[in-house]
Amino acid sequence: MKKLVALFLLMFTVSTTLVAQKKQKDELSIDQKTELKLKKMTLKLDLTPKQQRQIRPLLAQSVSDHMAMREKRKAMKAKGQELSSEQRYELKSKMLDKQIAIKQEMKQILNEQQYERFEKSLSRRVQKGKKRLKKHKKKKHSERSKDEW
Repeated sequence: MKKLVALFLLMFTVSTTLVAQKKQKDELSIDQKTELKLKKMTLKLDLTPKQQRQIRPLLAQSVSDHMAMREKRKAMKAKGQELSSEQRYELKSKMLDKQIAIKQEMKQILNEQQYERFEKSLSRRVQKGKKRLKKHKKKKHSERSKDEW
């Protein structure tokens, strides 16, 4: 009986620790996220200190925009609202404009080899995102078909 209680307490402690760790994952500040992204880019692209100083504000702006958009989506989801087709178009258009501007800035900052690696990493990220989205849609579709039965 004592072993059973001890095992239960151990399992409870581990599960609460895991839940707490998941919550902490999203609690990074904009500066922390920017710094981590910059370090990853430095490792992948062999950035010089000058390039790092030039890229840091671009990343900070990108991270803050992403976090703001994420919070906005969370708030809309909590209210049960969805974007209209016109709002979705405007949002995608702004996002693409920002991506174009970042690419142009990066082309000015990076040398040719670094820019090629930057482009490759972007295309890989896009492919991963498409794969993930396809998988998510497939999962959602299968859940709907189960509900219909």
